[in-house]
Amino acid sequence: MQPTFKSINSNISSSAVTLDNYCSDTNHTNYQIDWNSTFSLNNYLIKYDLLCNETKSEIMLLGLCLKIGFFLYLIFVSHTIDTLGRLRAFTIGMILYILSLTAVVACPQTPHYHHGVYNTDESNAYLYILYVAVICHGVAYHLLYYAGWIYFLELLPS
Repeated sequence: MQPTFKSINSNISSSAVTLDNYCSDTNHTNYQIDWNSTFSLNNYLIKYDLLCNETKSEIMLLGLCLKIGFFLYLIFVSHTIDTLGRLRAFTIGMILYILSLTAVVACPQTPHYHHGVYNTDESNAYLYILYVAVICHGVAYHLLYYAGWIYFLELLPS
């Protein structure tokens, strides 16, 4: 969902402001996101300034990282449920899940948009840290829920 934009300049009608207007204004001095609108969400697209990404590859990579984590779980981690035991695998999954979710939530804002000031010289390193945290979250999610489900089924009376 695209946020609603408003014009800072009083000569331009706020209803005519589109995503193209917002993205063409590189320093966002004429247009900004209307936070009073119900369509404007403060999410990762805004936090990491991915809204104006022309190729949308960074947005797609964010979703792909969860699938990469599942793929890594299947190849490298799925056998730990049988080798370490269900309870130990569940505990490791819970700890990794909490740590990876904390890393996803606590990952700092993109360096080129900080407190309303744009700096296009710095790289977007925090976005790549977020990608790694989401991959770890994908591994932990599947370890936690698959080991937990099997462990739960073993505890049920027959």
